[in-house]
Amino acid sequence: MIIKASVAFGSPPGHRMFAFKIAFLGTAACLLVTSANEDVKQEILDLVGLFPSSYDYTGRAYGMTKENSNYLDEEDQDLIDMAEDLMNTPEDRAVSTTLTASEMADALTAATLDKLRDIGWTTKKNFQNQYTDVPYKAGGDNKNMRVELRKGSIKGLGSLKKESASLNKNTNTLRMRMGLRGVYVDGNYVVSVPSAGAAPSNRASGHVQDKLKHAWVDATVRVDDNGVPVNIQSFQAGSGTPLLTQTTNLSGNKYGPVYRTAFAEALRQITLNMMESNLRVKFNQALQGIKAAGSYDEWL
Repeated sequence: MIIKASVAFGSPPGHRMFAFKIAFLGTAACLLVTSANEDVKQEILDLVGLFPSSYDYTGRAYGMTKENSNYLDEEDQDLIDMAEDLMNTPEDRAVSTTLTASEMADALTAATLDKLRDIGWTTKKNFQNQYTDVPYKAGGDNKNMRVELRKGSIKGLGSLKKESASLNKNTNTLRMRMGLRGVYVDGNYVVSVPSAGAAPSNRASGHVQDKLKHAWVDATVRVDDNGVPVNIQSFQAGSGTPLLTQTTNLSGNKYGPVYRTAFAEALRQITLNMMESNLRVKFNQALQGIKAAGSYDEWL
């Protein structure tokens, strides 16, 4: 890294004007002096006791050594100028693949579907003991409603499809969105609320089903200079508004309307959490398969 500081000294017209600049290169420093008058320049050099220097210029001029001299010669200054140009110029990243971002994302999605298909998740993914807490207010107090799915399943993972993709060659990152359509989650629920003032606690159990018309995962993948995936940088799930399609055993329960309202969001959160964990595992396995193969060819 180079840090430059410039200071100008002057006096009334007719008197001498001069300036000096300090350039820090690595851990050493040199004083560059500019002046229209060589005598003035030499006076400044003598005044500050400028140390002699030459540079071991390797790559980006990180090395610097002192030698017996009392001035900066033209070669020294040329090396500093060259180092400044290199250090201040952004390094180009050349992702050399001829594939488009869309093709790379298509291959990653296809490889992920293969992993889901291998274990039957494209038809149905079973799960047990999933829960979430839904916040609500009771008598002015903040409370949490615990919604548990003791046993259930998710259907619709087989609809996984690439929706968008972009490649940043300067940062070697592929950003992509994979979408799901018509995702159903259902299971045996247990829901409970604590007592609040005069209202007693309540508990109910039964069966519930929720539908997400559209869910998605936004993934960021680091790729090497050949465009081959290296690792996952981020993996975040999202969805549209959930739709509650079925509930049982709530007739006559005074908390029934509250439970139904909470179920839709609770099941959405459970679904997104599983997407960010279980689906991420399969996506990473797919990525590692492409990485090991060294190309996307098998999945295109």
